Order: sequence, then structure tokens, then C-alpha cells
Amino acid sequence: MQEVDAIIVGGGLAGIHLALAMNRKGFNPLVVNRPDAHSSSRIAAGIINPITGRRFALTWLYEKLEPAFLEVYEYWQNKWESRFFGPKNIYRSVPDNKLVNDLDAKLTSPAFETYCRKMTEAEINESKSVVQFKTPGYVMKGYQLDTVAFLDQAIAYLTKKGQYMEADMDKKHYSLAQNKYEFKGYRTDKLIWATGAAIVEHPHFAWVKMNPNKGEILHLNTTPPHLDHIVKQSTFFVPLAQDEIWIGSYNSWNPRDKTPTKAGLDYLESRAKFLNKPYQITAHHAAIRPAVEDRRPVIGAHPDNPTLFLFNGFGSKGSSLIPYFAENLVEHITNQVEICPEVSVSRYWS
Repeated sequence: MQEVDAIIVGGGLAGIHLALAMNRKGFNPLVVNRPDAHSSSRIAAGIINPITGRRFALTWLYEKLEPAFLEVYEYWQNKWESRFFGPKNIYRSVPDNKLVNDLDAKLTSPAFETYCRKMTEAEINESKSVVQFKTPGYVMKGYQLDTVAFLDQAIAYLTKKGQYMEADMDKKHYSLAQNKYEFKGYRTDKLIWATGAAIVEHPHFAWVKMNPNKGEILHLNTTPPHLDHIVKQSTFFVPLAQDEIWIGSYNSWNPRDKTPTKAGLDYLESRAKFLNKPYQITAHHAAIRPAVEDRRPVIGAHPDNPTLFLFNGFGSKGSSLIPYFAENLVEHITNQVEICPEVSVSRYWS
């Protein structure tokens, strides 16, 4: 029986980031993953947007998140000699006088101005060459993670180190003996669930107030000129490759399955018509995001079982949130550093 420092169940962004964070600290985790080509991590566009919502609020904890994800992604790009992450401007159309006034007022703050400015005429013309862009427009200083490239390279790296296994693991697939979890020849005293929306079916965490939602997206093939930046005009238009654009998303709460819907297709097609050039739909995908009732992640040990952990609930902001909170959980496990109270799983325990 091989001892490992932790078994991490789930190989999406949450589980993989956590394994990599443990790896950098010199620990030996094992990721157990049931592969899913259309998981929420893999169909995501990997957008990191510092300013979100109709109120143009700075993303929660962004001053801490940004240096964390920049360091983590740059570290792995250098280690793997690959590029899967970088800055990407987000050109946001704001054709509403009240919203324009609100946003202009916020731009008087130097802190806010760090992440947002008005678009130049050249940038507006550039956008109009691809999309029927409605002015005025603003530039958000964003980033983009190629989630598929990142996950594939991370899994290859962990596999080579003997820290990744493709298998199905739920409560009936592992045993507990002498406070140790045993699974397929591995044993640990820490079992960490990073299974995304599937956690709603876990009997030990049924009390966590998850609110998963279904997101649908399209992939389009297009003709030149190509999109070099992200455009937000009622929906996101995101360049994936020179001739490929990601459009999304259409959100719903019922049914919670991964079947793309006609309603989703109709909505996304109506947005695709903002493009100023021919396009062909090449894919229509749906996935379930692990959202939480209060829109904060859920992290930490089960209050009644200090060997059973949850690392979940990152919703649509996993690319930015997970690097910071993976470090937080690793430091909590190894050095008893407090988990941020706003994300502690114990907030739902009663």
C-alpha cells in the first residue's frame, strides 16, 4: 500500500491546481479523476475579468487574486516551456446612459482606473470590423487561460510523477481503516473532494448550500478579420484560435444535465448574429458549474471529520480564484493558516 499526502478527487481546474500547489511544497498528492471532455473546466473560455456585473464592481479580492494567479501561471509556463495564459483586453460595450455615467464616476478613482479605461477610436473601429459594436466602449484589463492546454499539460506532468489516476471514486469505491482512506493500492489520511457540481450528491456534504447552474456555449469558425481581444456585448465573444470564436454563455437552472438545449442554441445564435462576417457553428456544449448560494467558494475540513476536505464552488471564476485558494488550503493543512472565513465550509454547518 503506497502512502500519499492526500487523495484529491476531481481533475478539473480545482483539483489540478490543488495538486500542483501541493507539489510545489514538496508533498506527494494523488489526483483521482473521471475524465470528461465537456466538463465545466474544459468548455470554459478561461476569462479573467477584473470588473464584473452591471454595477461594474471590482471583482471580490482581486487585489490578492491577481498577483497569485500571475505567479502561478507564469511558474508553470516557464517550467513546462509552454504558453497557455496571458493578458487579454476585454472591450465592453456600454450603450446605456445611466451605466455610462456610473462607470465614468468610478473612473475618477485611481484604483479603479488601474483596471479600466475608455476605448480609443482606433479600438472601437477595430471592434466594429468584427462585431456590430455599440458605443461607447470601455477596456477592461483582463487575462485569458487556455483551460484545455493547461489541464492537459498539468495532467501529463502529474502522470509522469505518478500523481494522477483515471478512475471513478465515490463513497462505495474506497475503504476507511484506522483513520486512513484506501483506494486502489493508495492510502492517505486526507481525502479532498474537488468534484465540482457533483458534490451535491455527496452524503457528507449535503448540508453545503450549492446552487449549480447549467452554462451553454458555442464554438464558431469565422473568416478574417480575426478577433484579437475579448468583446462583451450582451454576451462574450472570445478568440480561441485564429479562425475560432467562443460565444457564451446561456445560463439555466433546470434541468441540471449536460445536454445542450434548443433554448440555449436559439439565444446564442441570436448573439452570434452581432458578428460582421460569415460564421459556421462547429460545437454547442453544456456543462454544470459548481456555484454556491452566496457566490463564494467552499473550502476546508468537514467540521465533524478533520480528514475529509472540500475544495469547491468556484463557479465561473475558477481561473482567477483557484490559484489563490489552493495556496490557502495547502497552508491551512500544513501550517494551520486560517482559511479565509468568507469561504470556509463551516459557514454552512449548523
